[in-house]
Amino acid sequence: CNRCNAAWSGDDTALTIQPIGSTKMACADQAATDQETLYLSRLQATTAYMIEGNTLTLTGPDGALVFHTKP
Repeated sequence: CNRCNAAWSGDDTALTIQPIGSTKMACADQAATDQETLYLSRLQATTAYMIEGNTLTLTGPDGALVFHTKP
């Protein structure tokens, strides 16, 4: 629903996401709002990353975010 941005720092495996700034637009429904909140929370809590082929995995204490690109 919103645009966001954040600075980051990292090395070969560790990753730190600085505080995330975002617009404050309303999502279409509560389910979308809940999904966005969970996504931003997990993104902010990221402590490590791994790249395997076309998959980027960001991990933290509460779970992972997994992104795939087309080959």
